[in-house]
Parts: sequence; C-alpha cells; structure tokens
Amino acid sequence: MIRRRMTSALMLVTMALVVLSTTGLAKVNISVTICCEQLDRHEWLISTAEAYMKANPDVEVEPLVDVGLSQLVTLIAGGVAPDLMWIGQAWGSEIGFLMPLTEFYSKNAAFKRDLVPGMVDGFTFNGVSYAIPFSASSRLITYNAELLLRSGLQPPSKDWMLDDMISMAKKITRDTSGDGVPDIWGVALNWQPWTFFAYGDSIYTEDGRGANIYQEAIIQSAGIWCDAWSGKLGIMPSWVVGVDDSPGDLFTQGRLGFWDIGVFEVPFIRDRVGFEWDVQEFPLMEYRGEHRRGGAWTGEGYGIYRDTKNPDEVARFALYMLSPQNLARLTEAGAIMPASRQTLSSSFLRSGQEPRNMRAFVDALDYQMAAWAHPAFGYVMDHMFQPIWNTTEAHNGTVPVQNLLETSQKALQRALDEFWATVD
Repeated sequence: MIRRRMTSALMLVTMALVVLSTTGLAKVNISVTICCEQLDRHEWLISTAEAYMKANPDVEVEPLVDVGLSQLVTLIAGGVAPDLMWIGQAWGSEIGFLMPLTEFYSKNAAFKRDLVPGMVDGFTFNGVSYAIPFSASSRLITYNAELLLRSGLQPPSKDWMLDDMISMAKKITRDTSGDGVPDIWGVALNWQPWTFFAYGDSIYTEDGRGANIYQEAIIQSAGIWCDAWSGKLGIMPSWVVGVDDSPGDLFTQGRLGFWDIGVFEVPFIRDRVGFEWDVQEFPLMEYRGEHRRGGAWTGEGYGIYRDTKNPDEVARFALYMLSPQNLARLTEAGAIMPASRQTLSSSFLRSGQEPRNMRAFVDALDYQMAAWAHPAFGYVMDHMFQPIWNTTEAHNGTVPVQNLLETSQKALQRALDEFWATVD
C-alpha cells in the first residue's frame, strides 16, 4: 500500500512538471514596435512575429503598431517599455533608452557585414551604434514620361540642371479650362528644407557643435524652392496658388510632370498609375563653376531597450526579423529600401516593376544630405523645422529667403547647444 501511494505521488509530481513545462508560465515574453500608419509594415511585423513564435513555442512576441516617439515615452514612463523599439529620425532623443550595440555587433559580425555601412553610421554617435538599421528612404524626382512626351519633352537625364527642370515644368504647366488656374502642373517639391540644403555643405560644423546653414549655395538653392512654393514661378500646385489636390493625386491622375518623392511612395504610385513613369536623381545646380546635386535621405532602425529582461532573446528575434529573407518580403512590395546589402541586390534592384531606375535610390545614399544622422536632430525639428519651415510664411513668399536662413542658423545653434548640454 505504501509503495503504491509513493508511486502515485511520483506520477502526480511528474504530471505537474509536464503541465508546468507546457503552459505559458515558462514562456519568454518580448514586445516589438513599429511606427506610423503603414498597413503593409504592420502586417509584415505581425506575420514575422507569428512565424517566430511557431518556430520558438517557448517565446511570446507581442507586436505593437503605430508607436511613435510620444507613445514610446509614455510606455517607458509607465513601466512597460517595449524590448525592441522602432527608431526614426529623432533617434538621438532616445539614446537614453537604448542599449549600445557594441557587443551585439561583435557577436554577429557576419550580420553586420551585410548592412549598408552608411545606414549603420546614421545611428552612431561618438563611435557607438544605438540602433540596427532597418531601411532608408532617399528622395528622387519621379516623372510622367507620357506627359513629358505630349509636351514635346524627353525624360530627364542624370546630368540635368535645375534650370532644365524649371523650363520643362513651365512647358508642362497648362490651364485647359480657362479659369486662370492650371489643370496640369509642372513640378511639386517637398515642403521640407533638407533637399535644397544639400546643395550646400553640411549644415553642421565639422565638430558637430555649430550651425552652418547660412551659406551662399544654400541661399541660391533655397531661393529656387521658395519661388516654386510661393507660386512665383507658376509651375507648382499648392494651397498658396489655390490648388487643393495633393501632389500624389495630381501625379496619379496624369496631371503633374515631376514630383519630389521618397522611396516609400513607390508602392502608392505602382498601385494607381497606368502610364509610363520613372525616377531620376535631383537636378544639378551650378555654383561657382561646379555642379552640385541636392537631395536628402532618412533612416529607420531598431534599438534594444537598455533594461530589457531578456536581452539574448530580443537579440535573437532582431536577427530573425531583420534577416535578408524577412526583409525581402517587405522589399518586394516596394515598401522599403532595406539595410541588408544582400536584399538590396536580390530584391530591391530586381523588382521587375516600375520604376526602372531603382538604382538611383541606392546611389543617392552616397551624396544626399542626412541631417537626421546627427543625434541632435530631434531638437533641430523642434527648434528649426517646425517653427520656421513648417509655416505659412516660409511658403507664401512673404518672408525673404535670407531672413528664413538667418533665423534658421540661430535656431539650429540653439538646438545644438541644448543637445550638447545633455551629453557633455
């Protein structure tokens, strides 16, 4: 009887251990975010998490979508910080939350070798990387080849000039209804300043502590952009000249010749146009006998929360999520320009879809301005972009360009001073 009871007790203990090992009590829980209202990315993250959990049943991965900087700060303050965080151009404002990646890259040297070096550098400060690059978006000019042909124009070549763009845009712009407002427009230029800043030298001094916006080359390029925005050139649709349609709508309707786009707008165009179109690098500007090219690119990446309870599992999931195979699924949809060189070669540059000149997006990383790569960029957006360039006065021509740039110079210096005060 005693032996039978002991046997039964051992069986109960064994069964209990089996139950404990097969329930969720033993699971490792990690969470990962992704930003903004981009459904294709949300679906990609969710499906990636599901596939990882299927292969690793002892891990629970919780995807958190639409989590920008303000939501991230709220989560961290509430004690529920995500383990793996999507990081955008304000990454410097998040350094205090992020784990330095020196050890991660040391342990995963082959993974790092596959990353585009410039994208890695974009998240590096004082020799330390704080985010694994995910993708980048450079800006190019897309054009409606059929509209150009009907206007007696050839597609722009790689060596076209700003004067060429303006003269071509004037030939395209037409008022077919006779109401005084063109129905077909020449060009739409992005309302942020980074693209034309790039015609000058860096907006930061070499040591990263001083503002360097007020340059003759930038005065020249800014004047062209502001003349287009304000309607002075008569070639750009905007609310300033009484046009409510967005550039995206005008382009897909076949009513816009040239449009300043980022790579993330490629799927939007692919889904909506039935005419021939392509992309070209920004036109050159002649300055003191040399040719300069404008443009800007931004990066996005993933940082590991410095106080995560499961750093090893988070690192494993990051390697899985950002592997060439998983990035290829999102790349093939045209949604990203991946940080993986393998995926760039196998998927991004071989999509088989328009635009044919996808290589231009990659080439632009070598010369376009990356103002966001300075960790003070969050401060720059708050001090310089929002209150100066994201205003009516900057776009309707009521403030001289020199005044805008002088004010920007002072605002940028304030932003840099505030940032360095936090790290010195």
